[in-house]
Amino acid sequence: MSNLEKVTQISYMTPLKKARLEKGFTQSQVARMIGVSSGTYILWENGGTKMPKEESRIKLEKVLGIKLGE
Repeated sequence: MSNLEKVTQISYMTPLKKARLEKGFTQSQVARMIGVSSGTYILWENGGTKMPKEESRIKLEKVLGIKLGE
């Protein structure tokens, strides 16, 4: 994994968790709302995997009320 990929992961991880907590959602609730497994969402939030595809990113932005980098 390149340094750029690591920075990109961190840029997703922080706003996802912050927005989720501000909305009062659990990780499982967000995962269900956007149609992915809890494990997948947890990996996104913790920066443990590649970033979401565009369709999932758009759903995340709507559910959490945030704008994520592309």
